[in-house]
Amino acid sequence: MKLTVHKLGRITDAELDIRPLTVFSGHNGTNKTWLAWALFELLWPVSTGLNTMGSMAVSQGDPLSSSVRDRLKPLFEASAQGTSKATVTLGVDELEVWPEGTCETKLYHDQLATLLGEKTSIAADARVQLLFSIQEMEARHDSVVAELEPELGRLSITSLWTFTNGLKRTIKRTFTDSQWDEDKLTQVLTWPLRQLLLNVLCFPADRAGLLLASEGGNSDLDLPHPVTDFLGFMRIMRGASRRESPLKDALLPFLDPITGGNIRFTGDRGEERLVLEIGAGQELPISVASSLSRSLAGLSHYIRALASPGDVLLIDELEMNAHPVAQLALVELMAVMVHHGIRIIFTTHSPYVIDHLNNLLEAGRAPEAHQAKLANEFRLKTRDAFLPADKVAVYAFEATPDGSEVKVTNAIDPGSGLITKSTFAPVTQRLSQLFNAALDASEEKP
Repeated sequence: MKLTVHKLGRITDAELDIRPLTVFSGHNGTNKTWLAWALFELLWPVSTGLNTMGSMAVSQGDPLSSSVRDRLKPLFEASAQGTSKATVTLGVDELEVWPEGTCETKLYHDQLATLLGEKTSIAADARVQLLFSIQEMEARHDSVVAELEPELGRLSITSLWTFTNGLKRTIKRTFTDSQWDEDKLTQVLTWPLRQLLLNVLCFPADRAGLLLASEGGNSDLDLPHPVTDFLGFMRIMRGASRRESPLKDALLPFLDPITGGNIRFTGDRGEERLVLEIGAGQELPISVASSLSRSLAGLSHYIRALASPGDVLLIDELEMNAHPVAQLALVELMAVMVHHGIRIIFTTHSPYVIDHLNNLLEAGRAPEAHQAKLANEFRLKTRDAFLPADKVAVYAFEATPDGSEVKVTNAIDPGSGLITKSTFAPVTQRLSQLFNAALDASEEKP
């Protein structure tokens, strides 16, 4: 995935290679979050995500929409008759949904202003663009099967997916409308054909506080889309506590020790409470659990109910509320998730995170015969956390000396494959200098 940026905040121009694990590192106020949110907004419309139904709008004269309409005559006839049931299969390749084999999405001034807040100062020629090959995806969308039952006003849409490992998966949605006309049917059935990704989720930096807000019913808050999407995701999870993801058993055992227990919903349907289960019969309301547990509650629900190859997860400040020991474990968990086909993009202010990424990159270069033993030295004790260099991208966001611009540069040395550029190095050096100065002053004779 190639992400191109022009005049987003203080980022004048940048081009980033978004790999399976991509990290934005740098000082506060260098527009890392803005860029992560923009990337979420670019990916969200082509995902099957829980809250993406609002992106179904299809412009008049859209070529794909016209092709879909031509193939929906059996449904139109059934709707007109009002009694018979009809089924239509729409093939992604047959309809040439992606004739060039690539997806290109863009955000301009107006969309960026809406995303970041209408009062945010956005340059008139600001632009963020994402381009990627369909072949990059872990999951391939094959076809959509539509079944209309006019008597019930029910339209069932089943999307068929194939993963790179050959695994098949179906995703079914049902819609009800007493008056299905040609325009409605065409619009609802054009939307799923453009889905390229499974779940695309964004976990904002203030997720620990938002977790408590999600327990309320106020949906009228004027908040950025990534934040409202997170709130919507958490509310949906409340009613889907029995849902299980295909990667639950592979990932959840690594997360529970980090959170300090099992985060789950308890109580009758409609009255569920979020708790941290810390032992047999011992529970804490999530509101009085540690800030780290609250910060990771969204990730816990995602792993339990949704996690699948082909997902994209954007996490603002991965290390939020985490002790350095927990930060190391979280970095390893991100690497394990990448190993299972989930694309991860996160921002960080932590030198522990960057240093430990280097450990995982170096371990990934070790001979396979040595990796099993080496894994015991790491927090999660699994070689699945070791990272090959071609799956990782790390970018340093640095303001120019006069503060007018932010430069985004590749922090990984192409020769060694390790992170050699860090915005934390000057701070570490300064700490050492200050200690030496204090030591000299304490030893100096009056």
